[in-house]
Order: sequence, then structure tokens, then C-alpha cells
Amino acid sequence: METIVKKKLGRPVGSKNKPKVKTEIGIKTGLYNVAILHDRNVLIEGRSYGMAFAFINKKYETVHPISPCKDYMNDIVWAEYTGKYCGVFGLSYTPTMDFLANSKGEKYNTFEMVIADSTDSKNAKFFKLNQNQLLNSLDLVNKFETKLGIPHSQIELCPDGIFNIVRFDKKWLEEVYMISLYTLLWRIGMIYNKETEVLDYIKSTKVPSIDVSICQGAFPQIEKIWNEGTLNKNTLKPELSSSTVHNNLGIVNIANYN
Repeated sequence: METIVKKKLGRPVGSKNKPKVKTEIGIKTGLYNVAILHDRNVLIEGRSYGMAFAFINKKYETVHPISPCKDYMNDIVWAEYTGKYCGVFGLSYTPTMDFLANSKGEKYNTFEMVIADSTDSKNAKFFKLNQNQLLNSLDLVNKFETKLGIPHSQIELCPDGIFNIVRFDKKWLEEVYMISLYTLLWRIGMIYNKETEVLDYIKSTKVPSIDVSICQGAFPQIEKIWNEGTLNKNTLKPELSSSTVHNNLGIVNIANYN
């Protein structure tokens, strides 16, 4: 089991021990590391390898375990927007007071998540993602954002050289299925060719993983969001159970949710 260590936040440029800021293959190295505060090994993951995700707060701290099972991101969105506790498949999450808004109650317009590569949960190690491939993902995400009129996401590499921080617009948190789509785009975009039409790529993606079947199941929903901007389904109902949120509100199973 990996020992969880609270990493010191990177010092901003101009301080005594400032990190070296550089650009690597088009991705800037930022000023801060992320404090990893949660143990992934408590989770009962439906997927235990590949690109892993977690939301972070404005202090650059994880608010839940990083996991390649991206459905946990769905759970956090539902819990934060409804104010309800979420407990499912090892996740035990109570909404925080500073995730959606500042101390004055002013809602944030942008949010952050951390991503990294991962191995199976037995070891729970994290590794640096291929930065060239991340730029492919960013291109796919940005094209989707352009279509929907959403400000473009941005990405930077942490000084530790392992984790990347993604900054994105609040639109991606408006419904549970939207964060599910967002994380899927990041994952399948790794081999995206910018000359390919977005919907054509998603419909026929050749990513070497289970994401091929996920894209097939999700495509009708993705196509509707691309054309209409929404599925017109309310996924932020406080009366929903944690298992319903986790299992039924993602971009694939939302098709069967009323």
C-alpha cells in the first residue's frame, strides 16, 4: 500500500526556493504541487488502471482519492451540489464548505482537477502521463468546448513531474453526466488526431481499452449534447441514493434515467 504523504505546496515564483518554471512539449510547468490527502486503497474500483482523476480545492489539496474509476467524480459533483453525504464503493464523502464557493459565498467560475497515470489498486502508484498525448486530449476537449460555447480548459504540469492540473469551466459541473463526459473526453483523447471531426473520432475511436465500448454506449448522448448542449435530465436531485448516482448518472447509463 502506498503511504499517503501530505506534499508541501510548491512555492510561487519569487520565493526563496522557487521551482523551475519551464514548458515541456507545449505544457507549462506550474508553480504548485498537489497535496495528496486521501488513500486510494479504500476504494472498491470498477476500473483500476489508466488515467486517474480527482478534484482539488483552491489550496491545491485533493478532496477525495485519486482514481482511474472516473465515476467517483460523478459522486463528488452530486454531493457538493445537493449538500448530501455520498458513500459508495469505498468512497465516504461529506461535502466541503469551500469547493463550490469562497468564504463570502461567491460561486467559483472555474474548478481544478488533478490527473495522472495509474497502475492497479494493489500498488496504487501514480505516474506521469505522456504529455504529447495530453495535448491531444486537450485539443479534443477544447473543440467540444468551442462547440458548446464553454471557455477553454487549460492544463499544466506540477513541479513534481508526476501530476497534471486541469482548470475548467463550471459548465462541466452543471449535471452529473457532464463531468462524466468531460473525464471521458480526456481519457479517449490521448490518440486524437486534430484533423478528425470530433463526433467521427468519438464514434470510431480506437483507444486500446474498455473506453471503446463506453464510447459506443455513450455516443447517442454525446451527439445530443454536441448538438443541443444538454440532455434535459436533472441529475442533481437530493433524494437520489449514492448507488444511483454512481451507477446510473454517467454518460452511458444516463440514457435509461428519467
